[in-house]
Amino acid sequence: MLGRQRSRLSDSDCQRTSVSSVVAHEFAHVEYAETSAGRISLRQDEQTGQYLKDLYKQLGIRQYMRQPEAGDMQRTLDQHSYEREKAADQRAWEVLGHSK
Repeated sequence: MLGRQRSRLSDSDCQRTSVSSVVAHEFAHVEYAETSAGRISLRQDEQTGQYLKDLYKQLGIRQYMRQPEAGDMQRTLDQHSYEREKAADQRAWEVLGHSK
């Protein structure tokens, strides 16, 4: 019985930590978006994404896939997204007082 209670407490602590981490991570995104550099970067990525969507609609999948700049632009967007996710993770860890 005592073992089960400890297990439940550990599960509960883990769930609280997990929820706290998610909330801190999402607030880190908001924090970034409120900076001048963040607004500019997100706006540029949004415009690039819209350009790629329009190009895809205009050309169709076969022609779109043959456009080297489309692939390059998509990779850049993916890299920016990855970097924002890593930075949000790092900021969340800092806010929660963890070292990573």
